Amino acid sequence: MTTSLRGVSVTASHWLEIVKSPEANTWPDWRKKVRHAARRLALTSTLIETGDFAAAAEEMLYASSHTARGVLLKAGIFPLSRPEIIVQLGDLGQHGLAKLLQQLSYEEPTPRSLKRSVLYIKRLLIHLDKALYREWKTGRRQQVLAKRRRHGANRTARRSSPAPR
Repeated sequence: MTTSLRGVSVTASHWLEIVKSPEANTWPDWRKKVRHAARRLALTSTLIETGDFAAAAEEMLYASSHTARGVLLKAGIFPLSRPEIIVQLGDLGQHGLAKLLQQLSYEEPTPRSLKRSVLYIKRLLIHLDKALYREWKTGRRQQVLAKRRRHGANRTARRSSPAPR
């Protein structure tokens, strides 16, 4: 059997060689998924605060997807496509996360449900790895403070400089 992959012919023996390679055993690090999800979750919260609920819903879907992938990878299950992940989560007993991912994928969430989803995903991320989430949160807080200091310094410099003639 021969399959075409981006214009390249690949035979069954090629696939066997790929599957048996050491690289095939390399899975994504679930800890990176926690960091990605936390970043998306922070953006979701900001978008909710600004009232951009459509963008918040999209970011919440990304945060939930990263969280789902992290849960599956930590459990030793390779995550498949988003629709298949919903089934994988159900099989793992993560019915709440599966339901949330289903709703975010196929329904339009309300502002209230988005706010509840943020809290739920945050709890899941903390459950996955409390120290890692705390580390991310501390780093994020430091970035925000540094940005505020830079912007504050820029405003002060602009106020103290003479007006152009």
